[in-house]
Amino acid sequence: MKKIFLPLVVFITMTGGLLAQQNWNNFANDDAVILQYENPIVNLKTPVLQITDYNVITPKSLTGSYVEFAPAEGGDPSYTPGTTHQFVFYSYTYSPDWEYVYNVWLKFPADWTITNVEVHGTPACNSGTWGTFSYTLDAPNISNIAHTRYQGSGGAWCGAYYIVSVTTGAAIGDVNVSWYYDGDGYAGTPHWPCSSDGYTPGGQSPCDEMINPPAVIPMFNPITVYWEQLDIGPSGYASQDFEESNNIYDCIIADDFVVAGGPWNINKVTTYGQYSGAGPLEYINVHFYEDNGGVPGSLITEFISVPCVTDFKSGFVNADLPSIVSLENGTYWIGIAARMDYVIGGQWWQYESTSNNGAHFHWINPNNGFGVGATNWTNGNIVWPSSLNDIILGLYNVVHIIPEYNVNFSVTDGVDPIQDATISITGIDNIITNASGMATISLEDGLYEYSVYADGYYDLIEQSFEVNGTDLALDIELIAIPEYIVTFIVTDGVDPIVGANISITGYGNLVTNVSGVASISLYDGTYQYSVTAAGFYSLTDQSFEVDGADLDIDLDLIMIPKYTVTFNVSDGADPIEGANINISGQGTIVTNVLGVAEIDLIDGSYSCVVTATGFVAQNINFLVAGADLDIDIELNEIVTHPIIYAQHELITHPDMAFGGNDASVLQTSLSLNTLGGGFQIGNNNSIADDFSVPEGETWIVKGFNFFAYQTGSTTTSTITDVRLKIYDGVPNDGGSIIADYWTGGVMTFTSWTEIYRTQESDIATATNRPIMLVVCAINDIELSEGTYWVEVSMAGSGASGPWCPPRTIVGEITTGNALQNLNGVWQNFQDTGTNSQQGLPFDVLGEVLEPPVYFNVAFNVEGLNGSLIAEVDGTEITSGDNIEEGKDVVFTATPDAGHIVKEWVLNGNIVEDYTGLVFTINGLSEDIVVTVEFEEGVTPPDTYSVTFSVLGSNGTLVAEVDDEVISSGDNIEEGKDVVFTATPISGYKVKRWILNEVALAITTNIYTYEALDQIIDVKVEFMLITTGIDDFEVAKINIYPNPARNSTTILSDVIINRITLICITGDIVSEHSVDAKLYELNVSKLSSGVYFVKITTENGVITKQLQVN
Repeated sequence: MKKIFLPLVVFITMTGGLLAQQNWNNFANDDAVILQYENPIVNLKTPVLQITDYNVITPKSLTGSYVEFAPAEGGDPSYTPGTTHQFVFYSYTYSPDWEYVYNVWLKFPADWTITNVEVHGTPACNSGTWGTFSYTLDAPNISNIAHTRYQGSGGAWCGAYYIVSVTTGAAIGDVNVSWYYDGDGYAGTPHWPCSSDGYTPGGQSPCDEMINPPAVIPMFNPITVYWEQLDIGPSGYASQDFEESNNIYDCIIADDFVVAGGPWNINKVTTYGQYSGAGPLEYINVHFYEDNGGVPGSLITEFISVPCVTDFKSGFVNADLPSIVSLENGTYWIGIAARMDYVIGGQWWQYESTSNNGAHFHWINPNNGFGVGATNWTNGNIVWPSSLNDIILGLYNVVHIIPEYNVNFSVTDGVDPIQDATISITGIDNIITNASGMATISLEDGLYEYSVYADGYYDLIEQSFEVNGTDLALDIELIAIPEYIVTFIVTDGVDPIVGANISITGYGNLVTNVSGVASISLYDGTYQYSVTAAGFYSLTDQSFEVDGADLDIDLDLIMIPKYTVTFNVSDGADPIEGANINISGQGTIVTNVLGVAEIDLIDGSYSCVVTATGFVAQNINFLVAGADLDIDIELNEIVTHPIIYAQHELITHPDMAFGGNDASVLQTSLSLNTLGGGFQIGNNNSIADDFSVPEGETWIVKGFNFFAYQTGSTTTSTITDVRLKIYDGVPNDGGSIIADYWTGGVMTFTSWTEIYRTQESDIATATNRPIMLVVCAINDIELSEGTYWVEVSMAGSGASGPWCPPRTIVGEITTGNALQNLNGVWQNFQDTGTNSQQGLPFDVLGEVLEPPVYFNVAFNVEGLNGSLIAEVDGTEITSGDNIEEGKDVVFTATPDAGHIVKEWVLNGNIVEDYTGLVFTINGLSEDIVVTVEFEEGVTPPDTYSVTFSVLGSNGTLVAEVDDEVISSGDNIEEGKDVVFTATPISGYKVKRWILNEVALAITTNIYTYEALDQIIDVKVEFMLITTGIDDFEVAKINIYPNPARNSTTILSDVIINRITLICITGDIVSEHSVDAKLYELNVSKLSSGVYFVKITTENGVITKQLQVN
């Protein structure tokens, strides 16, 4: 085995006091100073390598005894928290005199559990014997090993290996195993040595020597092995950084390695060596070099005096680098040199390895202290011809798990815990205390700064604590900030306001109780607040200050005036009971039997939707502006028309969709790919398809049914508008528009069809495409035989679509010849998977006319003395013409001068009691022959037909001529005055007069048509009186509650003189003399129903509706 020794510096007294130094050659062959090698560990491949240092031995009983962790002898080299392990420990005792050693104790961490202890191998003594072995457990983590060793005198020692099976706890980090020996107490001390932490088992003599440390078990850290050449060869070579006085001997061995699959992130190195002296090695220098053609090149980086783990027994070295060395693919060199003073630790040699990787190791001794001339990098084979290729070397990346310890904060006010206190640790997330005032965080060792904050307490800031290898408990006491009660009293100036919201910035809302009071506890400071209450003006941007005392704040809110909005809902003739009026933000009111619903509202703009069963919904916007408001709403009845053409094939899977509904399935098995086609108004998209009127038929088209969906909608339809056109041919090939509804407004009804549009994969589950029926009405249009096209586009409130589901037929990929217009460009409406043309699902609504029936009309004058003509629809016809069934035929006789009509004859029968000049056949239903005969006489004055009626109900209409009552339809002599008298029922008045379908600007009960000069038709319409008997400005009057059960209060801002209660028939129920602004009306004995309250004030009269329940 080859070694290079440093010259041993020996001080000897020579003649003349000169110092002599033994030279290199003499010292190199001085066997007396060569330390003999221990048997080397052949395979050094454990993830963590640590050997406990030996201590210097002095001659005392059991002095220098120790227990060390010995993974090289077997067992696990490290531990993982929460798992089961076996660990080997070496127990060594020494005595310069006779000593019996009875027991040795091993104490593991408190949360570890010992399951077994055994002797490992054969115990040994250089002078002494062993007794029997047994063990007991003083605690789950403490073993008492009874294994007597009888040691002789004169420096006797005994050593035994024990293998201990344990289950580790949850904590992380290297752990200490404390130990204690029980000697016999004979002669000199120590007899009870223990580990340096002073551990003494219960009931034992106090420890009398604590110089050696506890055994240390390292925790397993995940490791990546980059490079290992650890098989130890026969020789070692110098590689050491000496003290300044011996720096001529400084030298380094470097070996090469190859990075593959880089980068390598090296943070741990391993090697193996041998000491000439006591050692142990505490520091190494590590140098990384580029490769320069098989020789170490430029320095990449180096680490000087890196702490390392080693011992004086084996020369093993294991070091964590201060930082990661990251290397990409390529060849590099590493040099490892001991940083150890010769005068303290002696010399250290680095072992060669039996591996054969890359170039031969190189050596450098820059100051040539060894005298071999290797002042530059020199091949080791030149310096030592028999040296092997490599040195012992391991390169690794280790993920070090840093232990953390619980820091437990307890925050109180001195007595009670404080919940939700915030503990802000600098550089760490905040933690919050629980209901017990506790908060825990796990932290590494170190010094930390923190502050504590809690609502209602003074802040505790810029505090600090230190974590030092153990859990830590911190008790924190906060001082409460005094609070004061702020009380809000909210009224309308007289009475308390219940439910007023007081919003304090940063503190949420308070709500006043039945006394108008709300309270809150606050600290000193200035606060911003606002107050709101239904029916009152808001109080905003207010402030108050709390200054060391409780505070009362009185607030008077001003009431917002409300005005009665009366909705009169009818079908144009009769009131509609049960109509729902949903006013945005105000809820829904329902009309009574009179079609009336009322609500009191403040000034502002409102929108509402009026719906009633069987009628088209109507959207209305209205403005309340400082006065009561009447709104007349006329709903159009939903008129259904028969389907005269059907093309709405959609259902492919009846009753198989979600909820047992029908499915319209996209047949992907046929390669179809289009769920729906776009026909969105917003994108200028539409779809058109054709329909044909058969030969010989005439259709009156009144509307269409279309079908649409919006992806993601519920089963409530989201379709809002429809536009359509009708063409007399193909839209993009010469067809002309014959009906144009492109401004919309044709949709009368829409609802779910109970059909879901689905795919084959989700028939039973898909609900995101419910198909809607969309009904549209148009003005009647008569179409004769031929082919026509309808184009449709829709809008909706959903985010996607509207989409048109194609006409869907099981097993068919082509379902029609529809066209699609995409932003002005026509193309076939086709599936994107098969390019097959699709059909638009729709129905044509209306009626098919029967072929007309005609009758022959003949007429003539019997004799002479006049002429006779006949007209149909204002057009003169010729005797013998065939006239369509149902037409009115008007015959006009013109007698010669001095003649009058004698008689009219119809089909051979004299028309009794009629000799007028005009004879009309209403609704022709047979062939007819009409003759007229004249005779001498005076021509009577001209007459005109007078008809009259009530539009709707709620009153009567009478007509008089010359104070004589006439009947509707009577012929009245030209020039006469016709007096019409309208009599409304109680609670109603004349709304309007209509003459020959033209409304007149009068609303009086009597209307006179003077000097009759034409045929006239007069109608009168009545309306409910809601604003009083006389229409003039009256005081603001409220009735509440309304509806009422037992009583209702009538409140006015002027004096009420009289109150009259009237039932629906117009009869007076009760009258009350009043001389006050407020009156409570007892209605407890009234039957449920609608009544009218006539209120007479000093400003006038007003009538209000009252509902009694």
